Amino acid sequence: MSVGLLLLLVAGIRAAMVPIGADKYEITVEVDKGWNLVLLFDVNEILPDSEITESDIAAVYVFDPFEKRYLQFYPNNEVERLPENTELKKEENSPFYINSAVWLYSRKKGTLKFRRFDVIDLEDMKLKGGWNFLGLTDHFYRKSINDIKGDCEVEKFYGWNSATQSWEGPFEEQYSDYVLADTEGDLGKGLLIKVREDCNLGLQQPQQPPELPE
Repeated sequence: MSVGLLLLLVAGIRAAMVPIGADKYEITVEVDKGWNLVLLFDVNEILPDSEITESDIAAVYVFDPFEKRYLQFYPNNEVERLPENTELKKEENSPFYINSAVWLYSRKKGTLKFRRFDVIDLEDMKLKGGWNFLGLTDHFYRKSINDIKGDCEVEKFYGWNSATQSWEGPFEEQYSDYVLADTEGDLGKGLLIKVREDCNLGLQQPQQPPELPE
């Protein structure tokens, strides 16, 4: 495991993301008792063989990047009750929302397994200026912040240590080459990232090939 992974991602937590069809995945995340930062999921899609069941989940919160506030997603879905003209409601099926990470409070330590649809392509992932909670999908496999930042100007990012229930960071420009997910087992987690303005993630394109020798 890379030093960057230890710094950036949830310490001590294992995860896996297995494709089971077109735009459909089964995701496994080992969570700790307390708060965990994981890819957005629906409690109705928790799999029967999951150690963590709906009754073990005390709360799930999503971050509204437009209003910069937390909204409860479970057990009371505040997003569902938002007025139709609010920005997050209008963007409910957009990359701003679908690829976000959420806060999950688990009453016990164990393995959470759930089914997930609509995984967004990296080039379609959008961030709002300021703080964003970003879920790590297979598009982040063996990639660094520099690799996937697209046209975003990343100011800083944090990892969440669920074992100690504390932030790790901030990690700024000097950490931007560290790998976010150097094994498939690191997918399905989340991180907190701050960008200067609205932007799109995407793979960095190579520059011109080297010049010919004289």
